Amino acid sequence: MLDFPKHPAASNPFNGFLASCERRMSVGRAQDVVSGSDLRVVQGYTENQEEMNFAFDFVGRVQRIAFAYDRLCELTVEHYTRRDKWEPAFKEKGAYTPSPEETEAEARWNLETDLLTFYIYYESSCCLSFLFPEMQS
Repeated sequence: MLDFPKHPAASNPFNGFLASCERRMSVGRAQDVVSGSDLRVVQGYTENQEEMNFAFDFVGRVQRIAFAYDRLCELTVEHYTRRDKWEPAFKEKGAYTPSPEETEAEARWNLETDLLTFYIYYESSCCLSFLFPEMQS
């Protein structure tokens, strides 16, 4: 049997990035520009807001990828736990007929792992296109 961590979040490869972002992203938002402000102030404010929005969007996507990664790890532990329950019967009898509940759990597992994998791929692609817009086709 494979050895998976009991607490998948501890092994998440995104944790270091997100921890460093948390401190930086907790900085307060810029103050509203007072009407009648100098055009340079308004332009600077707008550019700063656009960069902050980009950063919040990017970090938010990485947070969702990290969540999906953690859920995939949890699902993997669930899968191997289920398998460990039926494996002795399979070895003893040479066959195992899962209960309807086990069949349903396996179908849900297949669906959820597929969805999470596709979601991680989609969000990763978006993050890469943010960082390397010249690589878009």
